[in-house]
Amino acid sequence: MLKVGDRIVLTEESRQSCNVFNEHPGDAATVIGVSQVASGLVYECVLEFDKNIGGHGGFPSAKGKNGHCVMYCFRPILWDKYFRKIQIKRKNNYY
Repeated sequence: MLKVGDRIVLTEESRQSCNVFNEHPGDAATVIGVSQVASGLVYECVLEFDKNIGGHGGFPSAKGKNGHCVMYCFRPILWDKYFRKIQIKRKNNYY
């Protein structure tokens, strides 16, 4: 499951279900908001993409750059199918 601050990239499987604005597979984004929808089976996630995708500026609970944000609602099983976490580069080499 994704959490706030995670860096992700869209996978090729996301092409059909995640093309809300102008985002494409391979685009990188940062998770700026995650919440559970009332049913408990679905999570909504606000992503801020590195490039302008023609989206919105986030929500009051998850502010981002205007035009860089989008919200997706999926079951947890589909998050791993459509998004892949990427490693954040660190300044030091000590892990």
